[in-house]
Amino acid sequence: MMVLDEAIKHCYERAEEQKVKAQRYGYNGLTGATIECLECAEEHEQLAEWLEELKARREQDQIKWIPCDDRLPEPDKLVLVSICGSDLIFCQEGETYEDALERIWKTHRRVSTGYYVDDEDDKGWYNDGFPMVVHPVAWMPIPELEPYDPDKEADNDKTN
Repeated sequence: MMVLDEAIKHCYERAEEQKVKAQRYGYNGLTGATIECLECAEEHEQLAEWLEELKARREQDQIKWIPCDDRLPEPDKLVLVSICGSDLIFCQEGETYEDALERIWKTHRRVSTGYYVDDEDDKGWYNDGFPMVVHPVAWMPIPELEPYDPDKEADNDKTN
């Protein structure tokens, strides 16, 4: 059984083989066979591209939250952060401060960006140049994504 990288390589190899075949058939005047080989090559290249996209999505799915207690990111590197809590603590009627903290911890969760500073004079989390009042509980690298391309999206809509 092939692994994904082998399948991608196999598709590209088959595409090249079909292109070579098409050239040979073209020299002999077999236009129908030439067209079939070129279509087969295009299909194999498309399949390889889909497999590469699948591979990239799988790699993105492997990006997991890293608890800040386990490890901090490289200093000054912008990352995604998971924040639990709020800088505004209010007690509901009959609620203790500790109960309010627990309630807010459970209900006020969000994702943002931030970076960790580890200087002699300053250690802590920042967002847009300002210290974060509520520190992140976990972080992850920002996934590398391609910018939106309307032409590509239109092509994807046609193939789906």
